[in-house]
Amino acid sequence: MDEESRVGVLFEGEQGRLFVNRGTIAGTPVETLKDDPLPRERFQLYDFDNLSRPERVGKLDAIINHMGNFFDCVRDRRRPISDCESQHRSATTCHLINLSIRLGRSLRWNAETETFVGDDAANAMLSRPQRKGFEVL
Repeated sequence: MDEESRVGVLFEGEQGRLFVNRGTIAGTPVETLKDDPLPRERFQLYDFDNLSRPERVGKLDAIINHMGNFFDCVRDRRRPISDCESQHRSATTCHLINLSIRLGRSLRWNAETETFVGDDAANAMLSRPQRKGFEVL
């Protein structure tokens, strides 16, 4: 299956193509790394990258690295790679897509106010009545 028929992002540049999605990174630059790997000490995966953590080569190592980043950042009061705001925005995007599907139309979202622009019907679907005693104020 070639890059054009998969869902993801395709970058094209002077040195070739690079295709990325949640489970794949492929292309000329990646293939070149097989024969001429970049030493781990020469790059940083994110702002607070602890090189003593295992490489993210397998599922368990990725989980250890991810959780380790969280603990490192709590200890040193740094922002982790998976912070609250980015995760809130990711979850919000999924909810907005579901609301668009339920309404059967496109929606315009204001991320600052977290409301739909000029759409009372869509805004009414942003929350539901809360049970007495469990209200969020």
